[in-house]
Amino acid sequence: MTIAIVATTTLPISSFGQGSAKGTNFSKPESLAFSGPENLYECVKRRNDKELYTLSDKLNPFYLRLDLDGDGKLDFAVLIERARDKKLGMLVCWANKRSEIVFAGTQVEFFGTESSDDLAEAGMDYWWVYSGKIRKLEELPAPPPKAGEAIFFGKSEAWGGTLYWTGKKFVVYMGE
Repeated sequence: MTIAIVATTTLPISSFGQGSAKGTNFSKPESLAFSGPENLYECVKRRNDKELYTLSDKLNPFYLRLDLDGDGKLDFAVLIERARDKKLGMLVCWANKRSEIVFAGTQVEFFGTESSDDLAEAGMDYWWVYSGKIRKLEELPAPPPKAGEAIFFGKSEAWGGTLYWTGKKFVVYMGE
C-alpha cells in the first residue's frame, strides 16, 4: 500500500489582514477571503504607498485576470479603496512585477470627455474583461488603439466605459 502525502500551500493571510500589514499599505476587509493567485498577493505586498488602501469587497469578483499590454502574459486588476476618502479604483499588477494605481484618487482620462479619479462616485457596480475592438461612437472622436485586453465597467442600466492601456497610459472610452 502506498500513501501519498499532499502538501497544500495557503497564502499567509495573517500578514494581510485587518489594518495595514507590515511592509504594505493595503488591508483586507474580513468579508473578503483572499483566495487570489500568489503573484497578485505578492504584488499587493510589494506596494509601499504613502496612502492607505483596502482591497474592496464591493464587487464580485474583486480581481480580474487579463492581458492589458498585449504581451501574452497575465496581468491583474484588483479593486481597491483609498482609506481616507473611500475613493474606489484598481491596483493594476503587471506580469513584469510593476504595479500602478488607477482611479482611487488618481486621475484617468475619459476620452472625449472629462477625467475622473473615483469609480464609486458614479456608482460603478460591474466589471469584466473585454477582448473586443473599441468601437467608435458617433458623438466621440475615434479612440486611441489599445495594446491588449480591456476592462469594461459601469453602472447597470445607466452607463458603461472601457478602461484600457494604450501602450503609454490608461484611458477610458465611454459607451459600448
